[in-house]
Amino acid sequence: MLGAPYFRSTGDGHDGGNADFLADKRSVKTSRDSDRRLAIARAQVPFAVLVGCSDSRVSPELLFGTGLGELFIVRNAGNTVDTVALGSIQYGVQVLGAPLVLVLDDRTHHPRRAQSEEQRRGQG
Repeated sequence: MLGAPYFRSTGDGHDGGNADFLADKRSVKTSRDSDRRLAIARAQVPFAVLVGCSDSRVSPELLFGTGLGELFIVRNAGNTVDTVALGSIQYGVQVLGAPLVLVLDDRTHHPRRAQSEEQRRGQG
């Protein structure tokens, strides 16, 4: 499984993609070559479903140092799970076989904050 080392220590002092991202280091080499593109064209086999915001400043692949096809990403503004997002999560787990679901949280998310402010003003 390609992605597993990115979420736990590999035992060699390297803690993976997220630690590299936080330390402004280049991530370990990920599979993005033509062989990998051909392999994932045949089938998706992500190791995780990731639910996150559609914020263009946050790239899950860069945050976790993953390559092509390693994450099945469900993104939307507000980082909410409605019936459409839930269907995508279910597809990732039940059809693609991803054994892990990660949910990124952004407590300062602007669309959610705007919605809360409208509700306080009685507009929502």
